[in-house]
Amino acid sequence: VVLPAADEVPDPIRPLGPVGEQTWERIWKAGRVWLAATADLEAVQLICELQDERIALRARVLLGGCDWRDRTGLRKLDVLVADGLGSIGFTPAERTRMAVGEVRATSTLERLRASRVN
Repeated sequence: VVLPAADEVPDPIRPLGPVGEQTWERIWKAGRVWLAATADLEAVQLICELQDERIALRARVLLGGCDWRDRTGLRKLDVLVADGLGSIGFTPAERTRMAVGEVRATSTLERLRASRVN
């Protein structure tokens, strides 16, 4: 089954904070080739919520008003965010596994050749 790629950035399922909203936009714009607005909404939402939680905890850790459990929690959130991003294709290994292909810039010569063919 092939799901349609996301043509536009969908609205979040639940409210997000500023960092979560920025992450939402970046993920949908960068992954528009392979993300499906129907199937990937919840995964992207969770990653963005984790980012909101992470930024709040990170601020507390950086201000020094925390104990070791806060630092441990921050590291666990880092792992959850990284795992979530990998699960939706935001690592080279996952893009290869998904057969999305190599990510690279198109050279001027390649663009000229393509325009001649078309």
